[in-house]
Amino acid sequence: QRARIPPSELPCLALVGCQRHDDGSLTNNIRYLRKITSSRLMQQLNMSNDQQASLESSPTSIQKEVRKVVYEQEETLLFPTTESTDSQALRIFVAGDKSSVGKSSICLGLLGSFMNMGYPPESLAYIKPATQSEETQLIEVFCEKHAIKCVPIGPLVYYRGFTRAFLAGEVPESSGELLQKCGDAVDRAARGKQVVLIDGVGFPAVGSICGTSNAHVAKACGYPIVSTDNSLRRQRKAMGVLLVGGSGVGAAVDSYNLNATYFMHNHVPVLGAVFNKLSVEGFYSLENCREQVSRYFDQYQPQARPFGFVPLYPAIAKGPEAIDNVQDYIQIFQTQVDVSGIREEALRIRSRLATDLDSIVAVEAPEKASTPKTQKKARTEIEQSAILAGAAPSA
Repeated sequence: QRARIPPSELPCLALVGCQRHDDGSLTNNIRYLRKITSSRLMQQLNMSNDQQASLESSPTSIQKEVRKVVYEQEETLLFPTTESTDSQALRIFVAGDKSSVGKSSICLGLLGSFMNMGYPPESLAYIKPATQSEETQLIEVFCEKHAIKCVPIGPLVYYRGFTRAFLAGEVPESSGELLQKCGDAVDRAARGKQVVLIDGVGFPAVGSICGTSNAHVAKACGYPIVSTDNSLRRQRKAMGVLLVGGSGVGAAVDSYNLNATYFMHNHVPVLGAVFNKLSVEGFYSLENCREQVSRYFDQYQPQARPFGFVPLYPAIAKGPEAIDNVQDYIQIFQTQVDVSGIREEALRIRSRLATDLDSIVAVEAPEKASTPKTQKKARTEIEQSAILAGAAPSA
């Protein structure tokens, strides 16, 4: 409540937005940023341009403090968009054909490539709306270094005990509510951006037991429909999915077909694929796999395409020195992956969806039979019980 009362000393900074309620109504919301005192504010306002530039580059700058406060508060604030689908940030969902195939490293390569193509860092965003791991990833360090908007842990976390607690009705949110939170989080990350990468979790069907598979999350995080009323406020237009596959020929193609079918069955378009972590020599070398896999797509799936084949690059594995090798990795990535092609295909799908009413999807979870009401439990209680029972890190 104190944040809603103006401070006694002026000038001051305030965060103003509006909040949407369950009935669709909106109310104004204002929060005064008391941590930034009037004296500090006046000090910066009176600085020369050179002094302000120097201050903004320091870890204690007002600009960074304001950004931090906005990110903290935006969970409860809504900034309605008036953009048409064609003018909204380009959204690309990056999904893997299995866990640990390298989705995040592909996202890292894409972000670095977009920067090399001329996109300012502040025009890009990365978000992982659903996750099984809450450990710090290299892409988070990269985004922080370059001031790219980054949400490494979104609203849906498959923590220990989550699945069984969800099926028992003990998780506070329903499937639909979790999907709505994912969509809202992506909308916030996309605000004012040109390109947003949405990182998937595990393989496409992960989360399906809770009605929150990657396909459901991708639909929930698609382009919001601009409407003057609330009748379409939970409807979206699907974005394109980039599938990340592994090495090999037969296994790589078979896995792509299986996982692409899963998304398309759920009315989510697939852009194509990038095959990752390929050896540079041997029978399954990058060049051999590129030749054979490309031949398959040319003959049997000309409407789809492999956008690239990325070599295994151990230098960006875990470790404090990994961030020092990122630029070399990005250079390699950009020579092996048709990033412009991925962008153009994503733009084509966005443009097609802008006029294709059949692409409009209602963001709804699969129907669930009614179950007896169960007392809801907090995450700490659910996770502690699962740990004591011997649950794996994500179960």
